[in-house]
Amino acid sequence: MNRLALVATPAGTALVAVGALVRWVTVDYQDALRGPVSITATGRELVPALLPLAGAALAALGAMLATKGLLRRAVGVLTVALGVTVAVLSVVGLKNGPAELLPAAVSMDSVTVHRSVLGVLSAVLGGVLWCAAGAVQAVARGSAGLGTRYERRPTGPVDDETRLWRELDAHRDPTVDSGGDGDHSPAV
Repeated sequence: MNRLALVATPAGTALVAVGALVRWVTVDYQDALRGPVSITATGRELVPALLPLAGAALAALGAMLATKGLLRRAVGVLTVALGVTVAVLSVVGLKNGPAELLPAAVSMDSVTVHRSVLGVLSAVLGGVLWCAAGAVQAVARGSAGLGTRYERRPTGPVDDETRLWRELDAHRDPTVDSGGDGDHSPAV
């Protein structure tokens, strides 16, 4: 597995999680009954999918470690898709977020919106890191998977004890001679 993917995926996940937890928008407006009202929203309130997507990216990292070949490339493509999704949702969430926070009776003309781009930048940068990690894995060739050390390798010649165990595994009696007349009933 490529070291870039090994570092970029968890780093991107941390950035997306931080981006989801910080304040993105504060909306101030005048309410007829309550007077001045201020509503604050974090990234996870505007884009609820950020933290689940971060979990999916960590799962993709585990899959990248455990797989090889074509399957690992498919996981790389999925990681790129996760990164693009986070980046797009973050930008759209920041753009459309203030209108979703307001009650229906409030006009956008009487509203003051304060946007903090730090959270959005953090989430978008995390998505970009996922894209880089996934792209590296999608084009990588010949890297061994985690499971290769557990694959069975052919051994040398089969000794008599190994033959006996294989016969037992095949539900055959290894003590009975397979040649001869075929009558294996015990003598009475």
